[in-house]
Amino acid sequence: MIKRFLVALVLIATPLLAFADAANRAFLLTQDGTLFTVESAYTDELGIQSPSTQVLVLTTRNDQDTTTAVVPGTLLGGSHTNPALAYDAASKSLFIFWQRATSNGMSSDLVFCSYNGKWSEATSVDSATYHYSHNIQVAVTRKIDVYDEYGVRTSANGLTVHAAWWEDTGRSEWARYAMLSIEDGVLTDTHVADLSLFTNVSHEVPGPRDADFNNEVLRHPVITESATHDSVDVVFGDLVTNNMHRVTIKPALYPKGGSDGGRLRVPIGVKDAGIGAPHFRTESNARLSALSGDNGKLVLYATGKNGLNYVTFANGAWSPAHVLPIDDKISSEAAIEVLRRMANAD
Repeated sequence: MIKRFLVALVLIATPLLAFADAANRAFLLTQDGTLFTVESAYTDELGIQSPSTQVLVLTTRNDQDTTTAVVPGTLLGGSHTNPALAYDAASKSLFIFWQRATSNGMSSDLVFCSYNGKWSEATSVDSATYHYSHNIQVAVTRKIDVYDEYGVRTSANGLTVHAAWWEDTGRSEWARYAMLSIEDGVLTDTHVADLSLFTNVSHEVPGPRDADFNNEVLRHPVITESATHDSVDVVFGDLVTNNMHRVTIKPALYPKGGSDGGRLRVPIGVKDAGIGAPHFRTESNARLSALSGDNGKLVLYATGKNGLNYVTFANGAWSPAHVLPIDDKISSEAAIEVLRRMANAD
């Protein structure tokens, strides 16, 4: 029965979920012009017989061709939401992260799979009872630092998928990070940690304490890839200090001791800066994104009712929040390109 519905879904040529909010829909456009969209949908709305209450639906558009299919790993039970996408052009692999909730939402885990013409198995990256993972962001690096037994460093090709998200237990909240090592399209190693482990408390700066400050922005970690494809920048918040940190993380390969031999790949925090927090109002279901520019410039933005809401960090300080209108004269894609040029301007 499930296979029959999958075949029907592939033939659908239009987006399924016009009703989905920003947190439950993700887009990715590749350099060759392929547009991927993944959305969360209720199985009863799709007419699917499945133990899952919500599944993820992937739509692929390339020139005039459009295909749509359910992500197989979301058909096996639970509620699947909050998807995020990343892509590796060399292997033509799409990587999908999402939250899977079970036991009527009493427990959840962060799940990962890949697609390059065929689906990998869905793998649980991080799980806990009474935890809620959301605001997931994903990026890819293609280089790793390799250290030999004498500590000598060289650079080598190596595909790594990075994820950052916000974890909420109802009693405490914090930012989390996962590094996934990929070899020949296969997940070989996973490293999960609290992002606070990469921070330097001596770099803390005072955060806003005034009544107008909206701390929701601190719950939206953002992750961007470096131009050299060897590291990622992660910006995340701390609700205790009302501070934001900007951490650069690089994957590194070390000799692994013991009887099994082999190598161990781990993340390295090579730079940390406390950057305070902007007066930037965002909603809990918004998708916050970032653009990195020269000289440490950073632009945070999210889609609002009237256009792109954005704020800039430059020369050690945050700008006031601004709105870049989106209308019949400027599309959302054009507005983002305007922000990108601003981030790279002197």
